[in-house]
Amino acid sequence: MSDLFQKIKKESMITSIICIVFGVMFCIWPGTILVTLCRIAGLVLLAAGIVLLVQGIRIREMLGRSVRMLPAVVCVVIGIWILARPGVFVSLIPILIGVMLAYHGFKDLVFCLEVKKASSPRWWIGLLVAIATIIIGVILMLHTWLALEIGMMAVGLILIYDGISGLWLNGRAGRAYKSCHNPEDDIIDVDYKEED
Repeated sequence: MSDLFQKIKKESMITSIICIVFGVMFCIWPGTILVTLCRIAGLVLLAAGIVLLVQGIRIREMLGRSVRMLPAVVCVVIGIWILARPGVFVSLIPILIGVMLAYHGFKDLVFCLEVKKASSPRWWIGLLVAIATIIIGVILMLHTWLALEIGMMAVGLILIYDGISGLWLNGRAGRAYKSCHNPEDDIIDVDYKEED
């Protein structure tokens, strides 16, 4: 097998195994993974804020300093808040999505009632979609951790699928490459016969 193909195959196998491992972790510990990811995001924001603060302090011009310091302070404050209360930060995500969905659902509901007034034959399909959107939004607002854990498990299952399919394709590609590029296939085996 060529060195390039071997390298690609090895890298593909490693990334597939990593996907499976992370997928299993996302399915087993969704809450812990979420909090850990939030803490990492908090550290990144805090570090970025500190770098911006140092850069802002070095600027002598007042306008330039204030332009640099405002986002620096915001990054530091949000970074510290996320590090101190990662659960609160994480739980805000489904609440915000739930509010947005409920708002869109109510808008769609009003729109469907207007469509009904126009005697549209299938207005009720839009009504069902609007009601489902409102219900999903309310569920996200009321059961934030459950929604987050289900979402993380879904991501985990997708990663597991990606890893397994990658391993399967890796095996198939290796067999296909061997059958096409096997040097033994180029040798023709015949009986030796001397001519007179």
